[in-house]
Amino acid sequence: MEATVKRLASLLAILLTFLTVNPSLANASAPDRELLHNGHADVAHVEWDQASGRPTIKILWNESELKEAKDVYIRLGPDADANGQETSRLKVPDDPRFSFLGEPGDIVWTAPQRESDKWAPVAAAFGAGHSFPDELMDRIKPETLHLNLVDVDGPGEFNAFTVNPLGVSHLFSSTSTDHRRQVVHPGSHTHTSWTFSQPGRYNLTWQAAVETRDGKTIESDPTVVSWLVGSDEQVGLDKGSTQPAHEITTPAEQFPIAKGQDTRSDDPLAFNPTVNTAGCLHHASGPVTLKADWQASWKSDDPQKPARPKMSVISGDSGKQIGGEAGVINVPDSLKAAAPQAGTDEFNSSFTAGSQFHRIPTSAQNGQPNQVLDTTGTDFVNLHEADITWDPIEGPQGGQVSVVDTTDGQTRTVLSSSESSLRTVMRVNKAEKTPMEMWFSKPGFYRISGYYTVHGKPDANGRKQHRYVPFTMQYAVGDAAVANACQGKGEVLNGTPAPDRGRPADPAPKPDPVPDNSHTDSNNVVLDRGHLDAFRVGSSADGGIDLKLKEDVTGEGVLREPENVLLKVRDSALTDIPSGLPGAPKGYVLPLTQKSGLLWPGWETFDVKRNGFTTVKINVNDVKGPGTVNLFSQGTLGDVRSLLDGDSTTLPGTITVKQPTHEHANWVFSRPGVYTMTVQAVAEKDGKAFRSKPHTYTWVVGDKTELPAPWGKPTPTPSVTPPPASKPSVAPKTSVTPNSPATPTRKPARKPASKPSNGKKPCHQKLVLDHGHSDVFRVGSAAKNGLDLQVKEDVTGEGVLHTPKNVLLAVKDSALITIPSGYPGAPKGYLLPITQNQDLLWPGWETFDVKRNGFSEVKINVRNVKGPGKVHLFTQNSFAGTKTLLDGGSTTLPGTITVKEPSHVHANWVFTKPGRYEMTVDATAVRNGKTVSTGTHTYTWVVGSKAIAAANTCPTSDGGKGGTPVPGKNSTKGGSDKPFDDLGVVGNTPTNEVGGNSDPNGSTEGTTTSGSSARKEICRPVKIPTKAAAAVKKTAQSATHPASIATEGHFDWGVQLQSGKLISALKDDRSAPAKWVVPSSIVMAVGDKANTTAPAGMEFIAKGGSKVWLIGATQVPGVPWLGVNTMHESIVSGTTGPVQMHLDKVSGPGKMAVFMSGTFGGGVGQRVFDNVGGPTSYTVPANTHAHPNWVFTAPGHYAVTVTQTATTKAGKKVSATGTLHFAVGIDAKSVAASIGKVSASTGADQNTEPAYTIVGRTPDGKPCDLNGLPRSGENGTFGDSGIASQTNQGLVAGALAVIGLTGALLVARRRRG
Repeated sequence: MEATVKRLASLLAILLTFLTVNPSLANASAPDRELLHNGHADVAHVEWDQASGRPTIKILWNESELKEAKDVYIRLGPDADANGQETSRLKVPDDPRFSFLGEPGDIVWTAPQRESDKWAPVAAAFGAGHSFPDELMDRIKPETLHLNLVDVDGPGEFNAFTVNPLGVSHLFSSTSTDHRRQVVHPGSHTHTSWTFSQPGRYNLTWQAAVETRDGKTIESDPTVVSWLVGSDEQVGLDKGSTQPAHEITTPAEQFPIAKGQDTRSDDPLAFNPTVNTAGCLHHASGPVTLKADWQASWKSDDPQKPARPKMSVISGDSGKQIGGEAGVINVPDSLKAAAPQAGTDEFNSSFTAGSQFHRIPTSAQNGQPNQVLDTTGTDFVNLHEADITWDPIEGPQGGQVSVVDTTDGQTRTVLSSSESSLRTVMRVNKAEKTPMEMWFSKPGFYRISGYYTVHGKPDANGRKQHRYVPFTMQYAVGDAAVANACQGKGEVLNGTPAPDRGRPADPAPKPDPVPDNSHTDSNNVVLDRGHLDAFRVGSSADGGIDLKLKEDVTGEGVLREPENVLLKVRDSALTDIPSGLPGAPKGYVLPLTQKSGLLWPGWETFDVKRNGFTTVKINVNDVKGPGTVNLFSQGTLGDVRSLLDGDSTTLPGTITVKQPTHEHANWVFSRPGVYTMTVQAVAEKDGKAFRSKPHTYTWVVGDKTELPAPWGKPTPTPSVTPPPASKPSVAPKTSVTPNSPATPTRKPARKPASKPSNGKKPCHQKLVLDHGHSDVFRVGSAAKNGLDLQVKEDVTGEGVLHTPKNVLLAVKDSALITIPSGYPGAPKGYLLPITQNQDLLWPGWETFDVKRNGFSEVKINVRNVKGPGKVHLFTQNSFAGTKTLLDGGSTTLPGTITVKEPSHVHANWVFTKPGRYEMTVDATAVRNGKTVSTGTHTYTWVVGSKAIAAANTCPTSDGGKGGTPVPGKNSTKGGSDKPFDDLGVVGNTPTNEVGGNSDPNGSTEGTTTSGSSARKEICRPVKIPTKAAAAVKKTAQSATHPASIATEGHFDWGVQLQSGKLISALKDDRSAPAKWVVPSSIVMAVGDKANTTAPAGMEFIAKGGSKVWLIGATQVPGVPWLGVNTMHESIVSGTTGPVQMHLDKVSGPGKMAVFMSGTFGGGVGQRVFDNVGGPTSYTVPANTHAHPNWVFTAPGHYAVTVTQTATTKAGKKVSATGTLHFAVGIDAKSVAASIGKVSASTGADQNTEPAYTIVGRTPDGKPCDLNGLPRSGENGTFGDSGIASQTNQGLVAGALAVIGLTGALLVARRRRG
């Protein structure tokens, strides 16, 4: 009996643990978000946000609808194909290429790469859209746009991979740091298989980033995409919430264990492109010149329409061409070297420090080869720039190639073959000879194919011309490869003219009739790369269907007549095909997933719905050519799936599309040459068959194949404007990428700024702030012991001060929401929430600087409010309920905000109606019995798009399109933190006003007040640390101090990076500037004012009605206010990605839990960590400040130990451990005494003011007289950019939920810089 009881108790404990880990399983409910399943989703889709000037991540549903990630769940539930075979799970094969999925026979959940009938369960991809503006492409490096998997929170492991005839590519993984980043190209996406080892909810955190031409990195906000994996019951949904496309009749358990083998070879000579070449030119020593120029015979008289470039690969002084298959460059073992330590710049991981590699040096010595890029023949006077890009290289298994720059003792990657590298484009803008040092990670044969592309300057309409030419080079790396190149036969070239051995000189190669994608002409277009739907079936005007070719190479969604397009398959598509796959053993493969430098053809039938069709048959007939054409797809594990009726994989045949869809496949051409095929689409409606016109498609396979007429004949330069037959279905928004150098019609160039004439005064506009952090009521110390009132914002810079009358505070239409009953402003209003919404203005107030003149309590008096509606101002309690901020308990302005201690506060602002509002505001404080006032200022708010447009209508420098200009380098760091100051992407409306400070004499004692003024010019004091100061910052403080006691004030638990080491640190904002100290040097006194009653819903730590001690998400007088922080300058500049906080230990008499506030600030939102069986780790996004709730259940001394982990820019994981002490409901002095004396230093003397030289600088960086011009910054002073600026901006009041939104929200304050 006792044993039975024990077994039952054990089972019950397991069940309770299971339900604790998966609380949704015990609480089934209807979905609180839209479920995305049985459709096509780009589940991490990068777009460009014009308002913020940063990338953003959305969900693209069915290739047409952008959705916010917070509003949807990607639903991976049980599903099957039309035959009943399960598509939602797979059985791991016995194949070493899939070992990352688990052991053979394991079953994992999957959203398969292959699109099955009705996309069961969901077709998932990642990629980037077309929203990147043309002018942006000249400021960023589009090839560096990439997607990072920041974090995965879920019950099991996550992996994403692709399969095609070229092999298996492991893209993302939750268990490996090597599979966290993928480059994405604007206008493209990649279909992948997404697998999850266990059912449950998975939160995948993504972040996009791109590099600018000036070396900055622009990152998106981290975005959480939630997947619900498993049955409805397993993910906490009501049964029947998710309907499958088809019932499962053959579940994954019945699948056999597929067997496969890794056909890749470790033999370095397994790939030998010269194996069938009996003799070739062997370049052994001397220079190899890559000569890039324009072909003079093609040069146009119009400099805006550059001629096609030419790329020649020449051996030494012989003039012999060794490009393509004609030659091989020898890299013998005598050129082996050991890789040095990589610098801070990205460096190919294949060249780890000390590893052996082969190297072509910058200069030839002792019979060695070297390489030079010669662009002296390129006319850069009439060009914007040129660049070199590589296709994916062919070489030994795992081999990588990099062009590196080793000048100045640093090792920097200039051009890399790694597909995950951000160095895939080498830009050229000078006519010069540049040495090209090249590194090979492994011995063997390499074939490198690439392009030399020239980019013309924009014409009067803003359009640019782009032309490119391909080139190929072959290398024999290592003595074994050198000996086996070209069967060991051929002529050896040693950098000087070789003796005549009877072999005729190589003729100059014919100009390659490469595609000219610099126009959108409907005739004679050659496409050899990029995405296209070769068979695009749509609705026709007569109620039937039509067949066209739709491509994204020369524009976005450009429709063409198939007869006008030549589809070219380049030599780089020729590959070995594994046995068992159609086309084996060798063929030209256009794979299922996009490969850089190749065509990516598919078909699409979405538009047939417009005329009421669903099922479409695409009949491919009369295929003519020198070989066979195979068309097929592959299952998740690489098994062959037929796409043609009758299960054939060879054209001709019929593709039956049962539902409107978009699909890609593997295309294999067995031999080079010209192929033609006749294609017709058929659909039925109401018993009647509708047919498109038959169309002829022409393919040319192989670089040596002559192009057929009319593409092979010289044609005059076509018109830039396409005729009606080629008009795109949507306006082309061209993305200039390495894979798509074509640019069609572009938007008009921005008009020049309006200039005053005829003696008229220039138009002075206000600075428009419509997003980002702003302390609209910033009360500080002024001259003569006074006060001043200004607007302090972090949008155009960092801590930029403005006179209120010169600023327009804008509330966008997106702020309009439904407000729950009982809240101020209900039922509807424009809400600027207490927690930051990145797309909206985040206004607050701040009074820290008043301490400088000896003030403490400040009253902010909003005296008068004029406008079409009411303005409400309020906050919320940690456990729900509205809390007033105005004296007298009101939540409606006008009113007075009393700030008892220097503070920084945010609140909910609600405007009930759209229109223009004006507020009259002043601030007062009392010192020595006298009242000091700032003087009265007028604030202007404009609510709604119409009011914003009407408020600022002067002619602008951007043609009236809007865009807040950056008013010079006026941040506390000496420059704007926005990378595109002159593009107008910061806000909505330009301004001629440069930020300024109120008149230093604008505050008086007694009751007298005066206004403030702004001047056009500004002189900013800039602190330049001396050498002594730099030394001080590096010196650790060795003195010890007794642990201090904190009874109130603001603190953040964060980290610093010093000399490559991570240090746990506590930011203490009780003094200005803030101090960063060792966490254990301060005891948090959580006393009677923190004692409260736990509400219902917190039973995991305390029953409703029981007493707890709370450090809340909003600041409470008499209670320390503790947040978390990843904003220290060393972390922002020296690390990448988030900081992980892991709870190691809680020592104390009771329970402790840390969590975010739930809906409307009430209850429990996201749990951070606790010692009651909940989570023990929490991810703090980069450059973020957040305030959770800290709850303790019993009085006593608590010691909380946390390990924080970050990743340096060099990719190294670094960790630090810190302990924070809490005196809960007891005398804090006893706790401070018990922990003794500790070092208050974090390793660097953050608290000692370094020696500075202070100089004056105007916004454009010119020297100026500080005594002769008004100043900016903290009343003409320049705060410590590393500490003080964070003190004055980084304090955020509250982590409450935004009205109308659900889930836990961070109070996040992000800076760009």
